[in-house]
Amino acid sequence: MAIPKRLAQKYNTAADAYIFPSTQAHRPLSNMSIVMLSPRIGVAEASLAHAVGNEVERAYRRGDALNERRKLMTAWAAYLVKAI
Repeated sequence: MAIPKRLAQKYNTAADAYIFPSTQAHRPLSNMSIVMLSPRIGVAEASLAHAVGNEVERAYRRGDALNERRKLMTAWAAYLVKAI
């Protein structure tokens, strides 16, 4: 909750404003924008707790998951530092 509050202070908006706003005032980022962005994100799908593959494939993926999540969280932290 600290992040939205700091963003609200920086951008002089309500604390419950959209985290991913549209370029249009008072609107969220559109579904199509999210769909177009998804392939560029890379490791995000596996980090969203979606079940990917069968049980055996998931067991093999666990070994790589930590490093992939680390990349994703490092990129997210860099984004937040710029935003705040």
